[in-house]
Amino acid sequence: MKALQTQTGIEINTLQSFYGISQPVKAASYLILWSKEGTGSITVDTEQYSLNNDTLYCIRPGQLYSFDAGFNASGYIIEFSAFFLFPLGENTQLLKNSGLFDVKGSNPVIVSDDDKQFEHLLLDIVKEFSGSNATYKLEVLRALIKVLIIQLSRSLELFDTAATVQDDDADFVNTFLEMVENNFLQMKKVSDYAAMLCIAPNYLNIKVKKVSGHTASYHIQQCILMEAKRKAKWEGMGLKQIAYHLGYDDIAHFSKFFKKTAGISFSGFKKTAYAMI
Repeated sequence: MKALQTQTGIEINTLQSFYGISQPVKAASYLILWSKEGTGSITVDTEQYSLNNDTLYCIRPGQLYSFDAGFNASGYIIEFSAFFLFPLGENTQLLKNSGLFDVKGSNPVIVSDDDKQFEHLLLDIVKEFSGSNATYKLEVLRALIKVLIIQLSRSLELFDTAATVQDDDADFVNTFLEMVENNFLQMKKVSDYAAMLCIAPNYLNIKVKKVSGHTASYHIQQCILMEAKRKAKWEGMGLKQIAYHLGYDDIAHFSKFFKKTAGISFSGFKKTAYAMI
């Protein structure tokens, strides 16, 4: 794989470097994929999306992505960590409130660049990254990526949407959602998270539903479901294996949970998932 690499928390790969590689890659950091031109598709977790000309795809840490074996596209993948953008431990609300890497949803944010408003900025980022170690190179890259995030969010009015709720509430719910992602294998009850946050379960539900539109239990269930789908699609695990991996001793109970939450039986999902590979 041909790649431009650094150990400072930012990495840029050409899309061409993924030719012939269809195995899923787990995003370790925040990812902005720029499809300049070409054909093919990208699968994020279990959903497939066309790679369109002049389009950006925003993927958050922990998501799995892969390209179809025959894709033929030019562009770049810009991957960066929160530490890279905020090396001194500054407030990371830009990432959380931009709406581009929303932990409330599993789908990537897709932004069309038909009017080329982002292309110049993207090329500046690639040029700065691939150039020599000029003075303040990392500072310039940080500034450019922050501007890109802000402009992408503005173009979709995501900041305006986020502003309809109190910042403190949004921060609180983001903290809860991050806790769920990190602990759902061991903790599956709303009361578990409420105890960690030192509040009553009912109050946690009220807060979470106010910001996200869904209850706390819904987000826990969706996190469990997504992990089950990933294991089924990408690792070929069976129902029994996945149930044990997720901490379910009762296979029948897990099977009912999957069908109720996913709206499709486990066997039905596997048939659909394999058809996409």
